[in-house]
Amino acid sequence: MYAQNNIQYEGDPYTIEGIENTDYNRNIIKKILNQAINAEDRYQRFERKILPKGWKHDQILEAIKNKHPNIADKMNTGSGIRLQKLDSDICEKVLTEAINKDIPLLPVHDGFIAPNNIGEGIIIGLMSQIYSQIMKNYEIKIEIK
Repeated sequence: MYAQNNIQYEGDPYTIEGIENTDYNRNIIKKILNQAINAEDRYQRFERKILPKGWKHDQILEAIKNKHPNIADKMNTGSGIRLQKLDSDICEKVLTEAINKDIPLLPVHDGFIAPNNIGEGIIIGLMSQIYSQIMKNYEIKIEIK
């Protein structure tokens, strides 16, 4: 969503000031943000007992919107489905181009596994090129893990 607005987001999108930065809390914030992005209107609220201490679901959602003002208007509009389509379009084109170049790739979630004999630069270049084409010249940071 940031790329669609030509904004390079920096930092961790799943941390909120005032909520202790633990893996557990980060996962709760991530789930609430993803629900808001994917939901067309209403969605299931998290029970208070699983939320960070002292926080209510609506408070966390409001804090997320405050942290992400550039995409807050896209929340609860079903934008997530359109983003999933873009993601699959990018993946399809990367795989098609890799096949055309005889590069074996295995797609995994939001990345690819390639044989060790294929240079990292080739895969990164291919992914960057396709992403830029689909996202109208917006560039992405790609990490090798």
